[in-house]
Amino acid sequence: MFEVPIAGAVELSDRERELFALLEPGERTPFGRPNRDWSAMSDAAAELTSSLLERDAVPAIRLQWFDDPELNIGGRGLSRHDVFVGNGNTRDDMIRHPHFAKVLRYFVLGPDLPRDVIEGFRQIVVDDCGTSGEVMDQLHAYARKQARRLKTPSRYDLHEEFHKLALECGVDVYVASTVRKAVQSVR
Repeated sequence: MFEVPIAGAVELSDRERELFALLEPGERTPFGRPNRDWSAMSDAAAELTSSLLERDAVPAIRLQWFDDPELNIGGRGLSRHDVFVGNGNTRDDMIRHPHFAKVLRYFVLGPDLPRDVIEGFRQIVVDDCGTSGEVMDQLHAYARKQARRLKTPSRYDLHEEFHKLALECGVDVYVASTVRKAVQSVR
């Protein structure tokens, strides 16, 4: 029987929880920038990333999402990692870069969606378990419905979060990309 993974947060050690808490930007300036100094936060990001990778705590699909060009839709054949490297970043530069904070947050927490949405999506995959060709239609309809409910001006990235969720639930790359497109089509 096909086991459908549960998309959830990584178990953190006490030290990792301390480091992760330091990455929260806090209040924002009137220009939308974090009110905290990124250089101080970058040390925490580097230590946390190293710790997670050393103990293989990041789920394989999350690392694949970062490393595989096929999972970076619109990436012009480059993985997210390739983009960092192509911009002249070393490994240390990359994990200290402010844009890596969003990647690290995904590594730790998983898709940025409410728990009920994640469970509902996963349940569709569990109920189907590869027995029906209609699962794509069900996943699209569910994802669009939830995206309409969640869509706010600040949630322009919902299509990417549903793409991550689909991958984490073990659906193939093609189906995950069609779920992404379905959510992207929500107006």
